[in-house]
Amino acid sequence: MSDIRVIVPDSLKADVRSILKQQDLTLSQAVRLFFREIVEHGGLPFAAGHGQPNATTLAAMKASQNPANLKTYSSADEMFASWDADE
Repeated sequence: MSDIRVIVPDSLKADVRSILKQQDLTLSQAVRLFFREIVEHGGLPFAAGHGQPNATTLAAMKASQNPANLKTYSSADEMFASWDADE
């Protein structure tokens, strides 16, 4: 076994610890899981540098889950024409 020392702001550590506690995980367990995922994926198991979607995107994602809000088209040409009509 190896020891790893990581320096992070106290507030970040507290926030992470609180979230992990809700999932019955310790910091050490979470780090081991993270390392295993890195090995499994051959790199980071997520897209780094991408923040959370903004409010407009979140609203669109939520709206798309309601079938009544979805539009269907009989062809790609019809779909593109509807986009041109929206301009």
